[in-house]
Amino acid sequence: MAAKLAWNPSDLRKWLTEKAYREKIQPRLAGIRVKTIAEALQISVPYATEIGRKKRVPHPRHWPALGQLVEICLGAT
Repeated sequence: MAAKLAWNPSDLRKWLTEKAYREKIQPRLAGIRVKTIAEALQISVPYATEIGRKKRVPHPRHWPALGQLVEICLGAT
């Protein structure tokens, strides 16, 4: 909960919208182990499972880390 409260939406790259997450990152998560997702985001395995199965869109503060997992260049504008 503290991480959610400390997160600032302006920290997110402008191009990294929910649409970009769904189109560029989410499809590639199927190739990532659930445990790897959970460890990278410091979340529970059940929550990571829902993210990996496209049943849940994670909080935007997690999108950059997930992008790194699927090797998306986060330096793009």
